[in-house]
Parts: sequence; structure tokens; C-alpha cells
Amino acid sequence: MNPTPYQPETNNPMLSAISPAPADGAVDSIPKPTNEPVSTEASKNNNQRRSASPSPGRPEIKTTAIAVQWNLRGLAVRSSELQQLLEEHQPVVVALQEIKTKKKKDTDKLNRERYDWRFCFKPSDGYSSGAALGIDKTVPHSFLDVRGPLQVVAARVEWPIAATFASIYICREDGRAEIEDKLDKLIPQLPAPVVVLGDFNAHSPLWGGSNLDQRGKAIEQILGKYNLITLNDGRHTRVDPRDGRSSAIDLSVVSDTIAPELVWSVDVDTRESEHYPLFVHSVDHTRAKRTRRPRWQYEKADWTKFADEVSRSNAENAEQIEKAIVTAAEASIPQTSSKVGRKAVHWWSKAVEEAVKDRRKKLRRLRKMDDNHPNKAQALVAFKEARNAARKTIAKARTDSWTNFVTGISPSSNTTEIWRRVNAFRNGPKVSIHQLVIDGKLVDEPEEVAETLADYFAKVSAAKAPTYQRAVPDQPTPTFEGGDEEQYNQDFGMEELDWAIRKSKGLSAGVDNIGYPMIQNLPHSSKAQLLEVYNRTYQSRKPERTIKPSGTRGRSRS
Repeated sequence: MNPTPYQPETNNPMLSAISPAPADGAVDSIPKPTNEPVSTEASKNNNQRRSASPSPGRPEIKTTAIAVQWNLRGLAVRSSELQQLLEEHQPVVVALQEIKTKKKKDTDKLNRERYDWRFCFKPSDGYSSGAALGIDKTVPHSFLDVRGPLQVVAARVEWPIAATFASIYICREDGRAEIEDKLDKLIPQLPAPVVVLGDFNAHSPLWGGSNLDQRGKAIEQILGKYNLITLNDGRHTRVDPRDGRSSAIDLSVVSDTIAPELVWSVDVDTRESEHYPLFVHSVDHTRAKRTRRPRWQYEKADWTKFADEVSRSNAENAEQIEKAIVTAAEASIPQTSSKVGRKAVHWWSKAVEEAVKDRRKKLRRLRKMDDNHPNKAQALVAFKEARNAARKTIAKARTDSWTNFVTGISPSSNTTEIWRRVNAFRNGPKVSIHQLVIDGKLVDEPEEVAETLADYFAKVSAAKAPTYQRAVPDQPTPTFEGGDEEQYNQDFGMEELDWAIRKSKGLSAGVDNIGYPMIQNLPHSSKAQLLEVYNRTYQSRKPERTIKPSGTRGRSRS
């Protein structure tokens, strides 16, 4: 007798598309527990549509990190892992479940400088673990007043997609009727489209479960009733620490209208929790990647090569001198990348990297084993040992980092170094794309933002500019019409140029991409060329270009 093929308990066409009925004569059994996507043709098509990795012959699909969701099983004990997770992925929305704390000292461990946080600690049948939702402060958003017994926090977010995001935790005690009733009261409070992220504690083959329980049936009914689908592709989201078995109970539920725009993925590591962090990205074919201006790495410069390269030029004017300096710098001074990379936490070290790598290796081995594998128990023990070792290594690294921070500050420390250390502990400074909402329209392109701000300030300045009356009459402009014997009409000398160069400070390059260290390391012949340009400009009163050390603060030979 053939087994009865699994069918969802709803007539929602979106669910039918995810788990279609088999063709005549085909046998479709309930899928086996796995950490890989469910092996149905429909789910393969789903994975291809949502994959962020391009296939051969297909253009690369750019994505923007929207949200990360994670049941971290205790904020107080997972703060280090959460900090690293957010620094690596820098999502717009952070949805946490089972934070298990109301203490301010624990919630303060969240990155409050970048994210706007809200918490929910409503007891559900006597059990409360809490849910939290964090939104990037640079993104237009507003939190919603959600009523009901569920542990849920929701907010309306305007970028990169306009949607209502919610973080939810549903405990195991509720039955089918209770879950349906509570979700029936929740969903209408969330303006569509919605992205509901959380731990539902429900099993169904629709999202990779090995069986269908009553709670799973309740979720299926809600999905069908409100035209929602799960982004889950069948990969499991939790590992049971007792026996190493995996399951899929963390769901990313979205409105069917925005599902084609989203990409779903699972982290490679549980990061000390029982649950994997899950990621939601938005598909974006047009948005340019964020970049930053490359910085000259003067500490790695080959100044001998720089001087040789510059001295080969026969520059006669300011433009040629500028080109010669920049060309020599490109050949002898490395630059940082223009890409905005991931920022490591201040306590990250080689030892931490190795410990985390070993933990992930043991977890991958555990995941590949069937539940009845003879070495399953041994692999579980090895994973737990690696997890404990990583936890101790991270704790030691945090302590060492704080000790180095304190001992590295002394009365002789300069302010630049002190603020660099402080910003490392404050998870900043960061690079962000800022958005504006003008007359209900979202403006997020950098050039458009700049033009909008310019127009606004121009309008305000023109309308409200006060009228000032000078307290001191204008002084006549000096003409410097004295003879050549006058001191202020004489040419600058090399001694004055050297003095100005020595007084120049700072490392940042100007609009010409030339920094003061380059001027300070010019050979004598190039300085002579530069001095000739200065004198020619001074005598003609017509600047050729502006290549001027900041130490030149006017002429004084009294």
C-alpha cells in the first residue's frame, strides 16, 4: 500500500506551489529530516529564484541585507556572539527571540548607538522568554502598538522595502486552537505587506519538518487565510543539544506580494545557541555597492621609490607637478580598498578565529550524520567540547581586549589614538546610507539626498536671512604696489618653503589626492619646481592650481 502523499490543509495556491501534489502514479512521502533544502522540483525552483549566488551564464544578483532573526536563548550569555553577528552582516532589522532578561545591564549590551530597540515580555500561559526588535536608526521607521497575549514586537520600516517587520516567539504550550486564535488577532494589526520573523515551535513538511503536528496545522491555516508564505527552503534551523537531532521551527513568514523580492539563508554556525541565525536579503538589480574613498597607507610607503619616481618628471606647471606626485604615489604607496568591508569586533583575535572555525567544523560533521549513525553521539560530544572551548576563548579575548585598552591609554596618548580605541568599543564609527522622507516620498540615492538638503537649506537661508550691520567699516584692500625692493614683493625662498612644509600636519589627502606626507618627502629638485610655481603665482596674482602646505599662513618678514 502506497503512503498517502502529504497535502497542506489549506487551499492557498501559494502553499500549493511550494508543496505540490505528485503526478499520477508518483509516490511522495514525508521528507526525511535534513539540513539541506527539501528535494522537490518546486523547492529547487524556489531555491534558484532566491539564491544570492549566480549560476553560470546568469548575471550576479545584488542583494541588500534586510533582516537577521535569531533565537539566541539568552541575551546575557550570547551578547558576544550577537555583537559579532551584527558587525559581520550589518542588517537593517534585527529580530531576537528568547532573550530571557529584563535587566537593563543586559539589554544595554545591545548596540543602542546604531539600533532603535523595543522589547516584549508578555507571559504566555505562565511562560515568558521575551522578544526584541531592533531597527537601524538611519532608516525611517515607526514602532507599532501591538495588542494581544503573544510575545511580539512590530515596526513599520520604509527601506529597503516598505513593510511591517515583526519579531515573535510562540511557546510550546499553546495548542492548535489557541495559536490560530492568537494569530488571527495579531495579523490584522500589522499593515501589509508583512515580514514576521520568529520561533513558532511548529512542525510541518512545508518548511522542512519531518512530521505535521497540530501547531503546524494552525500555522498552515493562518498562511492560507492571509496570503502569507514561508521563505524557508527546507533547511533545518535548530539542533537539539541532547541528541543532536535537527528540526525546522524558526520561520520567516512574508506576504506573497513581496516574496519574489527576498532571499532567505541560514548561517553556518549556531553561535552558542541551539538555533541558527537566519537572514533575509532583498533582491536589488540596480543599487550600486557602497564605496568609500581609498586612503593612502603611509606607514607602508616606499619613500625612496617615491622620490625617484617624482624626480624623473620635468614638470613646468602646477598641473604637471600634481600629476607627477600622484603617479609616484600610486607606484610607491599602497591604498586601502574602496569597498566597505565587514568590521571585526574589538576583541577578535587569531585564537578566537581558530576556536570558532573548529566549532563550525564539528557542527558541520554533526549535521551530515543521520539520526541513526553509529558515531552520532561521539560527534555530538565533540561539538559540545568545541563549543565550550570557543566560549572560553571568546571570554578571555574580551578580558584581554579591555585590559589592553586601559593600559594603552596614558598622559602621552594623542587624541586620535584614544578615539580610535573608544570607537572600537562603541562599534563605530560606521558607514551608512542615509535616507530622507520628503512629502511622503523616500529619498535614498546619495546624490538625490544631497540635492534635497541643498534645496532645503537654500530656501531657509533666503527666507530667514537676517540683516546685519557692520560694527567696523570695511578696510581698504591693500594693493602691494610698492617697488620690488619691498620685502613683501620679493620671491619666497627654499628656507621658507621648508618651514611651511615642516609646519604642515595631518594625513588626509585633499581633492587633488595629495597628502602632506607626500609634500614632506619630495626630493630637492621637485621642491624647487614647486617653489617656482608658488613664486610665479605670487608675482602674477593668478593661481595656476592650489598645491600649498597648510603652514603657509600669509607672508610676514618683519
